[in-house]
Amino acid sequence: MESGWIGQGPQTRAFESALAERLGARNCVAVSSGTAALHVALVVLDLSPGAEVVTTPMTWIATHHVIEYVGCRPILADVDPTTGNIDPASVAARIGERTEAIVVVHYSGYPCDLEELRAIADRHRLPLVEDAAQAMGATYHGKPVGAGENLQTLSFGPTKNLTTIHGGAVMTADDAQADRLRALRNLGQSRGTRDRMLASGSSYRESYERLEVGFRYDLPDVHAAVGLGQLTSLDADNARRAAIAALYADELADVSGLELPARGDDRSGANHFFPLLVERRSYLAQALGRRGVDVSVHYPLNPLLDSQAPQVPAAAHFAARTLTLPLHPSLTDEQLEQIVEAVRAGW
Repeated sequence: MESGWIGQGPQTRAFESALAERLGARNCVAVSSGTAALHVALVVLDLSPGAEVVTTPMTWIATHHVIEYVGCRPILADVDPTTGNIDPASVAARIGERTEAIVVVHYSGYPCDLEELRAIADRHRLPLVEDAAQAMGATYHGKPVGAGENLQTLSFGPTKNLTTIHGGAVMTADDAQADRLRALRNLGQSRGTRDRMLASGSSYRESYERLEVGFRYDLPDVHAAVGLGQLTSLDADNARRAAIAALYADELADVSGLELPARGDDRSGANHFFPLLVERRSYLAQALGRRGVDVSVHYPLNPLLDSQAPQVPAAAHFAARTLTLPLHPSLTDEQLEQIVEAVRAGW
């Protein structure tokens, strides 16, 4: 704030560099939200109008909306009923003549089966985009989610593991793609205001270099500065999240009527939220509410895609049972004890 420059500028670039180094990514392009990140990631793929994009039903509706933003149609694949993540076999079965991309989501921050999904994408010569909005700090086969050959998008909204208040980023190994993403976030211009001023010493312009129609998706310096501060506490915050998730898994493993999410040894999740699968969800949710425990549902199926619901029976069953317990680094041990006792007593 004291610098006098709060729009996109040096703090944004510093945040991008720090994030790319943290994740081992070649290019990081910061934008104004996770939705914006996924939108421009799809724009640079130059998908055909009316093309189909295979994706997951277990996600926030923004994942589906951005597919429609670029004039394409979301095609739902089913999920693994033990994790909520997209099922590679179902993805393969949904690919048709009009399919031009695959978009996967790391549900609750737990990585998808990326090796299998990458093989399917390669076999059909399709781009694979990772919506990693919930997966900041997650790893797959020992490598951070957010790096690699796929386009990956991150979200830094108010509730995310790392927040810039609002913000997001696209990670790409393709330099030309990164240049285009930077233009797209600045209304299609090759350079933002500060870069133009630094190049010429003046903000005066009679014309602007516009490469294509773009969007007002830039991440201001003031938000990037918050992100830089957040990066310093990410490891500690994620360690606390992991400890909370482990406590829930241990304390609730023997509670009848509940099913805990499956977890493997070849990957680690970011523990963005902790989903339970509950046969009598409304009953338990009301009982927890009476004891002062706030819960949520991540996620109901997108009502705009109801016509596809019969094709995703595992997702429909999962969506009808999933219930999310509180999970954030500020939870105290006393509050966790209260939550566990409330769940046990809820039956």
